[in-house]
Amino acid sequence: MQDRIAGLHRNPQAEKAIFDNRQPRRRRTLWLAAVCAVAFAVLAFFVQAGITTPFDNLAVTRATTLSSTRGLVPAANLASSLASLPSLAAVLLVSSYLLGRSRSDRHRLFMLQCASLVGAGILNLGLKVAFGRLRPEVALVAETGLSFPSGHSMLSMAAFGLVALLVMKRVRNPRAKTALVAAMGVTIALVGASRVLLGVHYPTDVLGGCLASLAWILLVSRFIPEGRPTEARTARVPAAAPIVRRHASTQIP
Repeated sequence: MQDRIAGLHRNPQAEKAIFDNRQPRRRRTLWLAAVCAVAFAVLAFFVQAGITTPFDNLAVTRATTLSSTRGLVPAANLASSLASLPSLAAVLLVSSYLLGRSRSDRHRLFMLQCASLVGAGILNLGLKVAFGRLRPEVALVAETGLSFPSGHSMLSMAAFGLVALLVMKRVRNPRAKTALVAAMGVTIALVGASRVLLGVHYPTDVLGGCLASLAWILLVSRFIPEGRPTEARTARVPAAAPIVRRHASTQIP
């Protein structure tokens, strides 16, 4: 009887259904990555054509004027430092440790996040050279290099955005999942806003960086280890057939 119950728990059809259900999700991920890439291409065309120039100049001028408020520039520098390499390395280490299921799984997650970060940095350098946009002239801090797309925005999206995708896939508690994803989104928004407040980037630089990096991490997320099917979802076990006990009848002579 124990062998029969063990056989019910090992349901090949349930395990196959779990793997089959991953295929539509992966196709949706590809579609979302394609949409982000197309949106970035449209934005880049508008930037190159000068359509966004009046909006960008007005936004940067207003932002730098607002930055004269006492304490706002140090706060913007602090928010911008969230996308520094030491901060991002700490995020990668902590998130891979907390979200990993085992030592080998943590190692794979860490390496995947490092690949995401390095890939976003290389992509950012290539895009900056390709578009060659200069930085705003009203910068409040010294920065070098080109402007479009924002490197801080791309790196923050590559790190915090990928952590959000990992949380969505691996955290089961709905409240914890919502809180963590929202925290990652707020962090990315703070980094982007700080670059505009400091006058080192136009708003379209930040938006372009987020779109390009989001397309990249959506592709990277396809390589997130899923784990065993029995760990990802508990298979439904069909009810066992009732056991009929046969009692020996006592015959009265």
